[in-house]
Amino acid sequence: MSPSSATAVPPPPTSQPRVNHWRHHWSRWRDEPNPLWMREMRQSARLTRTPVLMMVVTIVVVLIMASMGGAMTGSGSSAEAGQVLFHLYFSLAYAVVALVGPALAANSIASERQGQTWEAIMLTGMSPAVVARGKFLAAFTAIGQYVIMLAPAGAIPFLFGGVGPFEVVIAFIILLAIAALGCTFGLAISARMQSLRSALLVTIILAVPLSSLAYFVLGVGGATVAHEVWPILPDAAPIWLPVALSRAPLGYEYVAYLIIIPLAILLLPTWLLYELTRANLSGVHDDRTLGIKVWYLVCTIVLTLLCLVPALALSDRSNATVALIAGALVFAVYIAFCVFLFAGEPIGPSRRVRALLATASRLRRAFAPGVAPAASLQVIMTVAGFATISVVGISWLSHLPVVTKTYHVSALLLALGYCLGFALFLVGLGARLRARAPSSTGPRILLVVFLVVLLVGPWIIALIVGLTSNDFSKNALIGACLSPGYVVVALASIDEPDGALRVLAAALASGFYALVGMWLYLAALRHCRITIAQHQARSQQADRLLAQEDQQRAQQHAGAAPANHQLDGGRGGA
Repeated sequence: MSPSSATAVPPPPTSQPRVNHWRHHWSRWRDEPNPLWMREMRQSARLTRTPVLMMVVTIVVVLIMASMGGAMTGSGSSAEAGQVLFHLYFSLAYAVVALVGPALAANSIASERQGQTWEAIMLTGMSPAVVARGKFLAAFTAIGQYVIMLAPAGAIPFLFGGVGPFEVVIAFIILLAIAALGCTFGLAISARMQSLRSALLVTIILAVPLSSLAYFVLGVGGATVAHEVWPILPDAAPIWLPVALSRAPLGYEYVAYLIIIPLAILLLPTWLLYELTRANLSGVHDDRTLGIKVWYLVCTIVLTLLCLVPALALSDRSNATVALIAGALVFAVYIAFCVFLFAGEPIGPSRRVRALLATASRLRRAFAPGVAPAASLQVIMTVAGFATISVVGISWLSHLPVVTKTYHVSALLLALGYCLGFALFLVGLGARLRARAPSSTGPRILLVVFLVVLLVGPWIIALIVGLTSNDFSKNALIGACLSPGYVVVALASIDEPDGALRVLAAALASGFYALVGMWLYLAALRHCRITIAQHQARSQQADRLLAQEDQQRAQQHAGAAPANHQLDGGRGGA
């Protein structure tokens, strides 16, 4: 046999077929749908009251629109009647979605706990994410049935004219997006509550004012702003976004105001509410805040860019300062909201989470649960956000004339500096209060008290000082420099001859808040480090005691085994 034949030539390696992950996930979702979703759909199919309720709601909406259309036919043009009916129909549909959607979602998880079937769901081994998705799909499908049932009534405005089919289709898509937001809102409350009645009560109490506020602020107020940007749009019309998407000219303002900002307003709160639902469904010893921190990181970056969009969209750069200051105020309010959000962080990770993070990457360990990582993330993102706004804003204002550039840059830096200092103070205060509290309720209540005192208290002190000294000039308002509202007085005093003292007071107040906030932040880190070290020392001591007990028990069993053997041997010999 020749050497060539003796040596076997290995076959060429076969390449593994590439897996299309999108197709795999789609086939799995199609062939293995969420079990909770399927169960909820089978239960709702057995209910006879659901078609009756949808039929009643549809008949009521059709009668209202038909009566309004008949009343308006003789008083105006047909096109105007069609536009009014378009806004009326989708306003009624918005009311149904904004109230029924959260109520249906609030009935999902709380009813499982009240009906004592929640433990059975947990025993199936489904993760909180699977449970949250199943409950969301069930509630969204239920409210989607109402939207589909109401869809034929949307054809009534076509009988009068003045409305295009593209506007109606876009309005229905936005309506479904609002329904998804409402379902996640109800799920987040339902996952927090233990009884069905409390979940429904809290959901309705919060849904009514929040939906009304959103309707008038984002609807009527947004229509007024859109009319200023595009005069061809109707003024104060609540359902303005579908009309603007259909009639506004394509450009930078179109993409920024009609696509990016509305998507952020709808998607970011929906994502947060979904993560809150997952956190409330997770166990005490699980990592409940990873999704919330990822949301915070993404949302801070997106919101920082959105705060720059209105200023960059203005053709007149002299008005960009007002837009940048308004964006800085919005960003500061967002940071204050996140301080309340992260007040629910634990002092440190549990033993189970520490074991899982032992082999994780450094980036993953930076998002570990605990007051210290959350506060550090807030400080970094707060400074980065305000720094980005200031750098972009100053560079955008640098093309102004020299006479006005100094004023605009000074106003921008003053507002940004005060907002940054107060935001750092809130972050440090929230971390310090949470580090010394056993639960999250106390720190949140104290944060509300501190905010109310700082917003109102300095003005009362300034008023008392002015009354006692009979000095009612603007310099008497310096006593209110510790109030966040004092920044308005400081901005109005920049171009005044005697306003240097008031501007200096605002700058000193912002520096004071920043220093106190960083001191509170470092004190919170030190307190958390000591608390975690003491807890780990107690855990190690308990482990040593348990190990000693196990060793003693093993020695006793080992000593008892020879005695029993000798006793059995003596009996056998006898």
